[in-house]
Amino acid sequence: MSKRRLSRFVATLRARFAEPPEQGMDEEMRFHLEMATGRYVERGLPPDEARRKALAAFGGVTQHQEVAREATPGHWVDQMGQDFRYAIRTLRRNPGFAASVILTLALGIGANTAIFSVVNGVLLRPLPVPDPERLVFVGWEFRPGRWNVLSQHKFDYLRRHTSGFVGLTTYRTAERELGDEADARLVRAVRASEDFFPVIGIEPMLGRGFTPDEYRAVNPDVAVLSDALWRSAFGADRAVIGRQIRYGGTPYTVVGVLPPTFRIPGLPARSVEMVVPYLFRPDPTDNSHNTLVIGRLRADRTAAQLAADLGAASRAFRTEHPDLATETGRYRLLGFDEIYVDRYERTLWMLLGAVGFVLLIAAANAANLLLGRAATREREIMVRAALGASRRRIVLQLLSEGVTLSVIAGVLGLAMGMWGVSALLGLMPSELPRADEIGLDHRVLGFTLAIVTLTGLVFGLAAALPSNRLNLAAAFGERIRSAAGSARSRDLLVMAETAFAIILLAGAGLLLTSFAKLRAIDPGFSPDGVVAVRFGRMPEEYGTAEARWNFEHQVLERLAAVPGVQAAAGLSSVPLERGMNLPVSVTGTNESEGAAEWRAVTPGYFETLQIRMLRGRPFRAADARNAPRVAIINEALARRFFPGEDPLGRQLDIGRYEDRWMSDDFSGSAEIVGVAADVREMGLDRPPRITILVPLAQAQDGMLDAPVLVVRSAQPAAIPAAIRDAVESIDRRIRLPTIEPVSNIIDASTAEERFQTTLLTLFAASALALTAIGIFGVVSYGVQRRVREIGVRVALGARGGDVLRLVVGRSMAFVVAGTMLGVVGALGLTRFLANALFGVTATDPVTFGLAVAVLLGVAALASYLPARRATRIDPAMALRLE
Repeated sequence: MSKRRLSRFVATLRARFAEPPEQGMDEEMRFHLEMATGRYVERGLPPDEARRKALAAFGGVTQHQEVAREATPGHWVDQMGQDFRYAIRTLRRNPGFAASVILTLALGIGANTAIFSVVNGVLLRPLPVPDPERLVFVGWEFRPGRWNVLSQHKFDYLRRHTSGFVGLTTYRTAERELGDEADARLVRAVRASEDFFPVIGIEPMLGRGFTPDEYRAVNPDVAVLSDALWRSAFGADRAVIGRQIRYGGTPYTVVGVLPPTFRIPGLPARSVEMVVPYLFRPDPTDNSHNTLVIGRLRADRTAAQLAADLGAASRAFRTEHPDLATETGRYRLLGFDEIYVDRYERTLWMLLGAVGFVLLIAAANAANLLLGRAATREREIMVRAALGASRRRIVLQLLSEGVTLSVIAGVLGLAMGMWGVSALLGLMPSELPRADEIGLDHRVLGFTLAIVTLTGLVFGLAAALPSNRLNLAAAFGERIRSAAGSARSRDLLVMAETAFAIILLAGAGLLLTSFAKLRAIDPGFSPDGVVAVRFGRMPEEYGTAEARWNFEHQVLERLAAVPGVQAAAGLSSVPLERGMNLPVSVTGTNESEGAAEWRAVTPGYFETLQIRMLRGRPFRAADARNAPRVAIINEALARRFFPGEDPLGRQLDIGRYEDRWMSDDFSGSAEIVGVAADVREMGLDRPPRITILVPLAQAQDGMLDAPVLVVRSAQPAAIPAAIRDAVESIDRRIRLPTIEPVSNIIDASTAEERFQTTLLTLFAASALALTAIGIFGVVSYGVQRRVREIGVRVALGARGGDVLRLVVGRSMAFVVAGTMLGVVGALGLTRFLANALFGVTATDPVTFGLAVAVLLGVAALASYLPARRATRIDPAMALRLE
């Protein structure tokens, strides 16, 4: 049919809008109606039903009839049902198109759901305690911006001199054996100070909590079990109240069982299996800030009254104890975020923003697919409009298709998001707070529903708006102009995709560069072939430092005879793990020079970890308990305390705070006998701290926890068996230790950096792949729409290279424009990464250049592949197709 005849046909249809469907039709109109009816009859439908479907397919309801129907009660519900049923049938007839859109959207929705689940669980969800807004932490602010937890003395003073709290409490964690030796199991307990249960806000569901008399007893022998321990160890027997159990060799009477909802802010739920009283007896001379204090505010106190109470308590403490507080030191209320979450907040919001860009790119891709499909349905839409369908009716029909696609993608994306959460839990740093609370809740469902709704509306409108702009007076004669408008829209979407992708690529490139430089840092020791051996709870007779030294000495002697063992040593803690900080000063001075990292080690420590000795000597067997006390310092301490001097032979006071010793256990002077190379004690990204090493044989009681060994071996796999044999030959009651490579400790120290780098790299790779797919689709669509033009060009003498430049050049023009916009956006957004970067600036030109090169290369390849097909177009066939 010629364009002129089609125009007359549509004009005739428009002239018949007010007439019933089959009245006033001319011969040509009836011909097309009969053709449509015949096709339905061929499919096996009865003639009457076939004719009704043909009329419906041609929009055989006039505008007057449609208006009348819309006034019918319940019409909108019926119409929506019809629209969605029709949308599902349409998508079933185009499975490739539907699968492409659904999978693209599901990827974006699933990734956003997974990351938002983490953000929600860590940052947004209220603390799992009653009235969480009244639960606070209390710290000591030395000066504005610098604070720490309280010392025991400051905690005790505040508890006795303020009335703004329901109660103040603290706790310690412990791990002991529950039961007799034959059936003992390790149980994690919390030793809680007075007012613990009122402050947390949860009372036992069975029995009771602790009485004031039990907190004042010399040896409190009562315990409250967690719900999980009650069920796993005692079979949920309600008669457990009053039963006596043995914990760490000490008898306890069970007085209560906690409800399943019991939580301690900052601790995973599974880490609390039992609660026992903590006899809090502060040492007035101990000013080490190591006490985490939780308080519950009184409901009848205003914020101003509480501030006044804390201010008065701060001033009174400074007056009574000027040696323990600076002139501006004060008590300060701290939120949960300030103690546990702040270090992760920027990372999590950054990842949520990054995955939002992935969703936008996925949305642009899906919109491109819908625009392409809408262009192929122009004839259908024109005929429907010409036969009486209103523009609103057409828009609602196309909108229903977008919503249907979005809903299906949302369900699939939610499933992918839940799977993604499980995968994220394996990548997260072990210190991430509230990781056990990450999961599906009403916020996550509402977030996913909002995304689904928004994308459904956007995609439906992306398909419907072009149809709303159709000029029916021009009918089919102006399809080229409409196609050009659709092509421009698709090119603009590609430009937006490119801009978002370059932002993600630049961010991922910066984090990758930063992580590579971080891992290239020399930690100051060699972890290759070294394993860390950690013992758990030891029998009571190993509680003294001397007994522990004797045990470790015996184990080390047996390991020395094991084939393949090159060196072994005992130590109080492994580098890069949390150790002990002690005040240190040069003997003869009045004031402390600062807190130093303190570590007790055996001879062989420097050889095992291959730490260089710069001056003096390592420890020897002669540095025994009764020998003169000696110490080895690191370079950082030598530079700080003895600039330009030889520190060998000088004396250091360890544990001295101003003119007093911290305690009998942590005090004494030691002669410096060596200077060792710096070790990154606090992390690869932090400068070495001043560090003091002392012989483990000279450590006092109370300074050491469970034994720790490091073993260097040419056959690390043989170490577990050697350790087992050594322990069993010494004491069969000692539980076998946990053994892990020291390289795992280095990995754990960079877990947060690895987490954010891995995720952002995955998002950037997804964005790059989606962008490449979008460019490929747009260029392929453009080639298909320009077959006749390309055929004419080839017929007039254009070569393959000319066609390639024409097709690829047009596509790359929009890619380059999007890249420029993306670089501008990246320069503004990557500054939020500045605190997360190590050894690279947020505007590193090399990283930005590589990101741009990668994107342009992928975009050129995505444009080249469909452009090659354009060079093979046969001019004669192209002209015949038109």
